[in-house]
Amino acid sequence: MKDILKLLAEGEISVEDAEHRLKLFAIHELKGMANLDIGRNSRVGKPDVVSAKGKTDERVMSLARPILDTEGLVVVSNASEQHSRLLAEGNKGIQINYDSEAAVLVAQKEDYKISQINGRVAIVTAGTSDMPVALQSKVILDAFEVKLDLYQDVGIAGLHRLLGAVEKIIENDTSVIIAVAGQEGGLAPVLTGLVDIPVIGVPTSTGSGFGGEGVAALSTMLQSCSLGLSVVNIDNGVAASMVALTMLKQMN
Repeated sequence: MKDILKLLAEGEISVEDAEHRLKLFAIHELKGMANLDIGRNSRVGKPDVVSAKGKTDERVMSLARPILDTEGLVVVSNASEQHSRLLAEGNKGIQINYDSEAAVLVAQKEDYKISQINGRVAIVTAGTSDMPVALQSKVILDAFEVKLDLYQDVGIAGLHRLLGAVEKIIENDTSVIIAVAGQEGGLAPVLTGLVDIPVIGVPTSTGSGFGGEGVAALSTMLQSCSLGLSVVNIDNGVAASMVALTMLKQMN
């Protein structure tokens, strides 16, 4: 890093070139523990996400704090209220948005500057059981101040409910749709066949019996006859929000 700054100071490279090199360099190593991609948010516009699953509180903090200190924003998935309290301790000027149902928290410094992202996202759920996964996407998109609408419990078992939501989605000039569904997962393919808007399908593990735990929903979305549907893994609302952010930034 010093070499890059020295080249910049001596006029050997431009500010733009230095920024590019620093982004590539920005890997923060915690020896014996992890390699944190500290520069991810600056480089690709999506923050590094720390999964708390299977980790002690101490390890989660040792991963999350360096990202927060350096980037100004960090996302923790599979998070608990305890993680929210620990991040807040000794950190003045930190805003934390924690959703217990989604088990996701976003912590950011008060002076963190959000780049304006144009466009609008619709998060659509087939049933109320899909809400925890849908809220994963919502918490992260809210942190980036993305305009969004949430349409709950409009699955294709009652198609008339979905059509009302589709009308509003079109009227609101929506840019991206995140469709969250369990059981057979038909919501995402049906939406893709109704609108000319990118749809991100999120299968959830709310199904039961044969093909339960999200397997049937994932299979339906992957086998969709409605071409153009993107699909993330089971219960991965976090990934869906990142795909949506990428799409929106390409539209700007």
